[in-house]
This record gives sequence, C-alpha cells and structure tokens, in this order.
Amino acid sequence: MELNDLFLRKRPNGQDFCAAIFIAACCGSVSLAQRYSVTVLPLPEGYEGAFPHGLNNRGEMCVYAFGFQGENALVWRGNRVVTLPELPHEGRPNSWASDINEDGVVVGRSEGLLGVWQAVMWPDENTIIPILDRQSVASGLNEDLVVVGDYSVGFLEVNAFLWEDGEWFSLYPPMVFGQGVNNRKQVLGRTSYQGWLWEKGVFTALGGFEPGNYLVRASSINDHGRLAGGITRTPESNSLPVIWTDLVPREMPVVHPGLGGGIGQVNLAGLALGASYNRSQTDYRPTLWAGNLAMDLNELIIDREARGWRVNTPWRFNDVGQVAATVQSFGQTYGWSVARLDPIDTGLTLWGMEPSRPGTRNVIQVNHATPGGRISLLWGTERGEPTSLVQCNGAMIDIVDPRLAATAVAGPDGRASFNVFIPASVLGLYVLQAVDHRTCEVSPTAWALLKTEN
Repeated sequence: MELNDLFLRKRPNGQDFCAAIFIAACCGSVSLAQRYSVTVLPLPEGYEGAFPHGLNNRGEMCVYAFGFQGENALVWRGNRVVTLPELPHEGRPNSWASDINEDGVVVGRSEGLLGVWQAVMWPDENTIIPILDRQSVASGLNEDLVVVGDYSVGFLEVNAFLWEDGEWFSLYPPMVFGQGVNNRKQVLGRTSYQGWLWEKGVFTALGGFEPGNYLVRASSINDHGRLAGGITRTPESNSLPVIWTDLVPREMPVVHPGLGGGIGQVNLAGLALGASYNRSQTDYRPTLWAGNLAMDLNELIIDREARGWRVNTPWRFNDVGQVAATVQSFGQTYGWSVARLDPIDTGLTLWGMEPSRPGTRNVIQVNHATPGGRISLLWGTERGEPTSLVQCNGAMIDIVDPRLAATAVAGPDGRASFNVFIPASVLGLYVLQAVDHRTCEVSPTAWALLKTEN
C-alpha cells in the first residue's frame, strides 16, 4: 500500500454552605455521569504486561505489550487481538503503538535496521509504513491522517514534527515533543516545562495561573480545543489538575485534599480523566471529573467487590466515555492487566457544579434517581468513616458531620437539578453526596472546588 492510497480515505473536514440557597427541580438535561463495568482484555501468550496508549470511539484499543520475546504493538478489535507488523530489523521485536483513529489506523514507532527507531503508520493489520526516515516516534493522529510526533537531532536533541500528505515539517522551535492533534488540526506540544498550541502556523504558549509558574503542561486536546493537564506553581509544589477552555486555565478539584493531581484527557461530553495524589506524585487515586466535580474512578465501578478488580492507572478516554486502563485484582501486588471500562447507564451520580464560582448560582445535577422521588443533597468539608443516616433507613454517608444543603424532586426521567446560590464568602474544597429517599441509595462522593479565580 502506498501513502497516496491513504489520502483517498480522508473525511470532510468551613462557611455555611446552606445560606441563601434556592433549589428548583428540573428535567430534560443530558445524563453524562455514569458507572462502569470492567472487561479485562487477555494478552496473547508470551506477554507479561502492556500499556494501553490509544482508544477510539468504537472501543478499539492499541497497546504497547512486552514479554520475554520482545516488545510489540498490539490492537484489540472486538474480541480479537492482533499483533501489528514490524519494520525489517535484527534481533527481537521492538515496536510501540501510540494512537488509533476512528478508521482503526494506528501510529507509533518500530525499530528498523541498525537499531534506528522510526515513526510509522499501520493503515491496516497487515501493513506498516515508515513516516520519517530517521530516529523518530509518532505520538498522535486525527481522522484526516495528520500525524504529530518528535524526531532526534544529534545525540540528545529532540524536535517536534507534523506530517501530512506524505510531507513533514518541524515544529521546533518552540515545540520539542509533539503530543497530539485534533480534527481541527490544532497541535499540542511541549518543552520540558512549557506546553504549546500550534494552529495555522501560529504558536501559543499555554497560560499558567500567574506569571512565573514552574511547569505548565497539557496532556491532550479535544475537538473543541479544550486542553487537559497540570500546572506546578513552584519546584517544591505538586502539580494541580487543570483544564484550559479558550486557553484560559481552570484548577479542578481533587479527591484527596491538599495534594494536587493531573488530568490526562478530556472528552467532548465534558468528562475528564486523570489522577489525584494521595501522598506524592507516585501515589494517586484514578479520578473522573464530571463537569466540575471530581470522583474516585474506582468507586464508580459496579459490583467492584464482587468482581475483584481495581483500576491502577487510567490511560486513555474516548468520547463515548470508555476508559482504557491498567487494573489489578484485589491482593495483587505485582503486575497488572489491561482492561476497558465501559459506561453503564445506571446508579445515582452527581454531575456539574457549574460554574463552581461563589457569589453565583451553581447547577448540580443528579442522575438515575427514582422518578418522582425526593432527593437530598448533603455537603461537608471532610470525608471520613461511613456513618449511618437515620433519616433514610441507615443509609451510609461518607461525609464527616454531613449537613443538608437542600432537597429536590426527580423528574419522570430520574433527573433532578439543584440551582444553588453560593455566597461569595464560601471558598475551598467541599465534599457532596446525594441520597434517594425512595431507595435510600447514596451517590459516590464528589468533590467541588469553589474559587473566585485561579
């Protein structure tokens, strides 16, 4: 297959939170916050582990797998796992899959002769095509087969590149590493400490919270141009999870107060995926952001105790809400498995906290409640050991000293919205849970960060 053949496949282009609250029930909004089921994807014989590096909206996943026989680029399509071909080389296989688009085209790198890594494209399961004829790696692609990555210059220097229609050009300076490209052909790249956006020949440095931030770096960009990543204010501080909308950064809440985190991806539905740190930047909880609320991803897995799996690291996210992750079974201390988390449209969940600004009205949505049932919204400043809620048949609440913010009645679609006026004096990180009084079901804990500005 020639590169020109591919071009024919292009597509068209601690205060009193309860004070001054007004609550109104409404319905008709879109349910986005969901629970997840876990499907563990088996590795072919001979592989010891894998990292999922790409996930498209059809649920197809590309991974980097390793074992005693070498390293290979694999793709899961439905129930099939496919080992992708390699460049001619000497010795053991050494290939890496980085990204996959909606047509199932995969990009990454493969070791060729003389030990040279080359950026490559796999347009199908049987074909491999070099993109650059030098030491390089392809990191991302879009539906029009525009590819970004980086290549080596000399022994230590690395430059970012963009490849399109069989031609490539350097994005250096300022980009050193090319990270991703969306379907608007906006390119995300970075240096060691600074994230950059390229669009139509113009480079824009991603803004921090204030001048002089130590590290400002995004990990992904969606088709709306929203970016996700983290900002570190000083060399001594932890990263803070951030989403940029119209290039304006917004700090997001975490599920473990005071220790920061980072966001790896944001999808078109407004869900984001990443981690909140427990004690350090190497000890974290997988985190899902639904609007401006943060939740522990493991607490959203249905029948988690019965199934015996916990998410170790969430790697990729698609616009359907599926998650590509590494998981471990309970009690497992070494190794991991690759899994896909599929959204299940069930379970009481919270969404929103828009716009999460004191001195304004903020909307919090409850999904999957009993139609016509009364829903309570509880809040607090600290999460602790579960305590029973006497008003609802002993339902267990994870909030220390829980206080009632308000109640609402769910509509016929099982949704209710709280239109909450939050006083300007209320600032900081708050924990929220909803209770369905018909079933006494309690939602997973959600964290909200209330700030007037970053």
